[in-house]
Amino acid sequence: MYVLVHRDVHDPLAFWSTAEKAIPAIPQGLQLHQTIPAKDGSCATCLWEADSVQAVKDFLEPALAGKATNRYAEAENREGMAMPSAMP
Repeated sequence: MYVLVHRDVHDPLAFWSTAEKAIPAIPQGLQLHQTIPAKDGSCATCLWEADSVQAVKDFLEPALAGKATNRYAEAENREGMAMPSAMP
């Protein structure tokens, strides 16, 4: 499944430094496909591939503790544009 992570970064310098160091430690079973940060580093959206939303959360929360507020959601698709299938 694909997982979106939207984050509001509290301290951009600390967050991005920590994130850069965490990338080589991404566990097997998780794959980071894309990170799209704001120019000033104050927020970002990332696209992950994993078995579950919880698997991504279990890696990111301890790795980036306190440096950002994260919202997690299962993505509808990874490529192109899509409308939410759960909407009426």
